[in-house]
Amino acid sequence: MHVVRIGLAAIVALVASINQAAAAQDFPFDDLMGMLAEHPRFTADFTEQRSSFLLARPIELEGQIRFDAEKSLEKVVKSPFEERITIDSSAVAIERVNSEGKAATVQRTRYDLANYPFLAKAVQGVSNVFAGDKQLLEELYDHELSGSAQQWELVLTPKGEKLAEFIESITIRGSGGVIDYIHSLEADGDESKLTLNNRTEP
Repeated sequence: MHVVRIGLAAIVALVASINQAAAAQDFPFDDLMGMLAEHPRFTADFTEQRSSFLLARPIELEGQIRFDAEKSLEKVVKSPFEERITIDSSAVAIERVNSEGKAATVQRTRYDLANYPFLAKAVQGVSNVFAGDKQLLEELYDHELSGSAQQWELVLTPKGEKLAEFIESITIRGSGGVIDYIHSLEADGDESKLTLNNRTEP
């Protein structure tokens, strides 16, 4: 009788796991894009581990991300240096504080995206992930979605050779319409692992 119970328990567990897998497979990409689009504005703290062949060891950044689908994506690094990157529909602006010497100075760089039409789409694609912009994402990337609405993983790989010269893959994880992890692997082997937390929405 004990053996029978164990056998029945195993069957129940197997059926449950099959049902969970089927539910995960039934989570469509369009549904995920719709969920992301329901969160057009948010602020979140981040930690980012960045590694590069130019670095002796990985560095960890801390700061804040501010996203407004109608305006811009802003990434503010607070440690171990101060930097602000702002991406909007027309430009990428970078401000970095140089604290060496007696007085801090700010170095400003601006890239007008009109001068780089292809890169404009690639750069804005970062913002469009948060916005759930299906059209642009499918134009630039092949996508593979796994998991369920409660816990999902989206892997993006470049469709064209031009983008593949810069990016090998982007892996995004989240729950519902909230992204909490982004892993970017660049073509030269550099990578970024960014975790979002303490998220607030207006």
